[in-house]
Amino acid sequence: MEKNVLFYDQQCPLCVRFKQSVERLSIKSLLFEDINDPKLLERYPDLNLDMASQELTLRDEEGG
Repeated sequence: MEKNVLFYDQQCPLCVRFKQSVERLSIKSLLFEDINDPKLLERYPDLNLDMASQELTLRDEEGG
């Protein structure tokens, strides 16, 4: 099963709290990716990093 990916900013306290709240839901198909990871664009080359740095961004399992 592919995973949905939630891109968030680990340096943003509100983003981290939101991520922790979502983690408590134990959604197995959800992967969290920190937008500050230097290798992030290697894994997701089409990610709009400017947009992802302004708001939480979710990529569904189909890549949208």
